[in-house]
Order: sequence, then structure tokens, then C-alpha cells
Amino acid sequence: MSVFLAIVLLSLNVGQSGGAIKPVVTFTPNWENIIYKDDVTLTCDVPSTVPEEPQTYRWYKDKSPIQGGQQRLHIIRSSVIRDRGDYQCQTIGGDISDPVFLNVTRSE
Repeated sequence: MSVFLAIVLLSLNVGQSGGAIKPVVTFTPNWENIIYKDDVTLTCDVPSTVPEEPQTYRWYKDKSPIQGGQQRLHIIRSSVIRDRGDYQCQTIGGDISDPVFLNVTRSE
């Protein structure tokens, strides 16, 4: 009986999380350091087992929302030092990604 109860409780916990899969932020170029004035494209990858449906995305830098960022891609044109920081994405109604650090440096 206790095994059955454990299975029921696990099922309830999965149902509460909605079964959402956490998105992952990647960036291109995928270098350790992005050189000052380079363009950078951040992508919000959402693993899924169903065909991709239209999504609305939220982007965050250092845990603050980025205005106007509702697309899967977030493009930084001509990066500057203030673009350095932790970036995260989220689908509306879904989980938020783990932070990914973008480092912008001046060329030596």
C-alpha cells in the first residue's frame, strides 16, 4: 500500500509542475569572450517532444526583464561592455532557463 501511495504522490508533483521542460540559452558565436563591437545572437532553445508551436518568449539580463524581447532570438548588435551579464529566457507559462554568462571584452 505504501508503494501505491508513493506513486500517487509522485504523480501529483509532476502534475503541479506542468511537465514543462526548462529552456536553454545558447549564443552565437559561442566563444568564451565576445569581443567588443561583435554581434551576438542569443537563442532560447525549448526541448520538446511535440512539433513546435508558436511561442512568446521573455528575456532577462541579470534577472531583470529585457524590454521588447518576445522572440526566440535576442540579437545584440555591436556589443559593448554593459551587455556583459547573465542572460535567461522563458516561454510564457513555462519555466525559466538557467543563467548563461555573456562576457564582452575589449580586444587587447
